[in-house]
Amino acid sequence: MNAEASRGNHLTYRNWLIVALLPVLTLILPALLGHPPVIGDNATQNISLRWLVAQDYRAGHLPTWDPFNWDGTPLLAGFNAGALYPLMVLFILLPANVAMTLTLALCWLLAEVAVAKIAETIGISRWFAVAAGVVFVGTGAFTAQVVHIDMIEGDLASLFALLFLLRLIDASSSHARIANAVGLAISFACAIFAGAPEAMLASLVALGVLFVVRIGYRSLGLGALLATVVAAVVALGLSTPQWLTGLAYTALSNRAHLPANYAGIGPFGYRFLPLILFPFAYGGYSGGYLPNYFGNYNPTEITVAITAVGLAFAIVAIATRHLTTIKPWAKTFLVTLMIVAALLALGSNTPVATLIYHLPLFNLQRLAARYVIDIDLAGVLLAAAGAEYFWDNGRIRPLNNLVTRLLALLGLVTLIVGLTIEIAPQFAFRLVSTNSVPSGRGLLEVRLYVIIEILVTIGVIAVLLWPKLAPRISSSGDRSLKVHTVRKLLLAALAFQMFGMAIQFVVLPSFFEPEGNATAPAASQLISGSERYGLYDPRLYLYSRAIDANEQLDRNVFTHTNSIQGYASLSLAT
Repeated sequence: MNAEASRGNHLTYRNWLIVALLPVLTLILPALLGHPPVIGDNATQNISLRWLVAQDYRAGHLPTWDPFNWDGTPLLAGFNAGALYPLMVLFILLPANVAMTLTLALCWLLAEVAVAKIAETIGISRWFAVAAGVVFVGTGAFTAQVVHIDMIEGDLASLFALLFLLRLIDASSSHARIANAVGLAISFACAIFAGAPEAMLASLVALGVLFVVRIGYRSLGLGALLATVVAAVVALGLSTPQWLTGLAYTALSNRAHLPANYAGIGPFGYRFLPLILFPFAYGGYSGGYLPNYFGNYNPTEITVAITAVGLAFAIVAIATRHLTTIKPWAKTFLVTLMIVAALLALGSNTPVATLIYHLPLFNLQRLAARYVIDIDLAGVLLAAAGAEYFWDNGRIRPLNNLVTRLLALLGLVTLIVGLTIEIAPQFAFRLVSTNSVPSGRGLLEVRLYVIIEILVTIGVIAVLLWPKLAPRISSSGDRSLKVHTVRKLLLAALAFQMFGMAIQFVVLPSFFEPEGNATAPAASQLISGSERYGLYDPRLYLYSRAIDANEQLDRNVFTHTNSIQGYASLSLAT
């Protein structure tokens, strides 16, 4: 593969076909079969809020207030509703379940493009950049957050904000600098309009780390600095209707007197580290075995995974000195972003938790585990750089001793953790303090899944180490693997793992929503009637039987009115 020949400013039609396949197969196709991605929080609160916002727009006035939740909740200033996000137009024009499907599909498609463009900007050739976009969207945190449309929309806007900042810093003309500053301002304003504070803060972290690294490399000119400051001011000005009224309302809500440990709720604990190697080892949707990790959260809140292929190539990039496939500052930026995001994701499990609580805005956010989106982004981009380096324009490049040792260590850890789950599952699950231990069919599924992942991971590592392993196996004969064979093996492993994640996170939940959540068909029926758009009662979490019985749902037990759920934490404290 000639890396230079694959560089360019535009995606080709083949590139577009590749990036379009993922949202079509995982979101649009199931929806056409009658199972739109109205699952999880999208079913219990997000689709109903967006439906209500759309009704307000259709009636010709701004969606400022939701009177159906407790004593009332703001829509324009609140979370989840996304009242000013550009894709809200789909909910105004289309049925809610159709709008939900198209919104998520567009977000996936555009996120793939954004990551691919970010990868090209930092020096990665086009085909590896496209692969980075597909892997980032199709695995890990971005895929897992399909149940939170506000997170997906916010993360998409954050990716474009990062892309525009990268281009702004390297702009060679004042015209290009102004254009990218405008793009940065609009993108970050959209990250705020999406209504997910976690996505907005993760965006701030990525932008801040990039800014500091470029200053450290003395590659940030005065013009770029001034343009960035102006873009930040414009972004805050554009998003004023949301953040200014939101902060004002917060003072009246039950967030006005947060406990000191609030910012530490929902961290990525050390007991979740095995999930980096085995994302579904603690449970998944396929067999109904879905243990609670913390509180009532599930894998969609904490997943971090770039597949075994991505993890191995990320190690290649991190441990290779003078990496030639990305710009020198880019590797520093990505590694630093991984470290900073990991500290934030661990939250109360690190000594810096108290410091974080005293940071403005950051102390208003819970679910620290959602910073893993930055870890995934950095990891995928590093993996793309490592993969391109390994191939070296069509040749398999032998890896240095440090990379070899780290890959061997990865294989050893995978074996130890995986075999522990296989041989002593009771010990393994109690060691990591899961709230429940699988048994019966659930345990059988976990064991089968873990053994497959062991074989895939060890196989990938063996392929990468083959140039060094082959001479020790035999001193005679041709023991080298051809580059085309290597590509096929690694692509097969990558496609297999991405397929598994898409099935577990997106397709299966659409067809088999866990008990206690509204199913997609029931949700679509609810939102079709003008008096039946309440989906959530603040005191009654299990309502699937009421949906099946076609009863009038979600009477607020305090105000005796229909209830549309937003963030209850932004409801009036009284």
